[in-house]
Amino acid sequence: MSLIFPAAGRPTSGDVARVLAAAAGDLCPAISHDAGEGWVELLANGLAFDLSGLAPGAGAVMPAMQQAYDLAALPDAAYAAITLRAGPHMAGAEAMLPVVRTQLGIALALSTLPGLGAVVWHPAGTAMSVAHFARLTSAWLADGPFPALGLTALTRMSDGDLVSRGLSFFCGQELRIKTTSSDNPAQAGKIAIRLIHSLVEGGSVKTGFDFTGPDGERLRGEPADSGKIVEIWYVA
Repeated sequence: MSLIFPAAGRPTSGDVARVLAAAAGDLCPAISHDAGEGWVELLANGLAFDLSGLAPGAGAVMPAMQQAYDLAALPDAAYAAITLRAGPHMAGAEAMLPVVRTQLGIALALSTLPGLGAVVWHPAGTAMSVAHFARLTSAWLADGPFPALGLTALTRMSDGDLVSRGLSFFCGQELRIKTTSSDNPAQAGKIAIRLIHSLVEGGSVKTGFDFTGPDGERLRGEPADSGKIVEIWYVA
């Protein structure tokens, strides 16, 4: 994930140390190693993360962004990035929920850095305002719902179907809700968010299943495209 700042306003390792020292809560992230080259290692919950792109070194590569949440526009060339990622010793474990929760907890502590303009979650290509990111993350870390509209994205296709992006990072599958012109688009979004939470917490779907939507709708789900997609449709 990346934190986006004005191009001339990226923080230094000293700035990071100050905001982490003032952070509240039980996570207590701290700098465990400072390479002095725009890169520090952060330790929290016994897990190490790399924070790169700090001033006065070169900024990190700006991430790809496809969707904005609570932002008037996606950050452009006037901005620069610092990047927070799981350390090398956690290769292959980046999508495990304890790792993601710790990573987001660190980012939440860093969200008080002066000038921070947006938070970007790479797997979904989503850019969020600081307020949106903080609200969703705080709720999830307090055992609330998974932040679907931030760590995943929902796109309406030309045929009306609602498709997720970024869910496969967590469970290896994306979601596609088949709709018709008579279906309620807002209701399909609610169904998608509920299913995303279920898939993230419970893992991938291997067989077909029936379930009831938030307003009593009867729906059916089945894996498709060699298991890469979970297709959902309304049952008459």
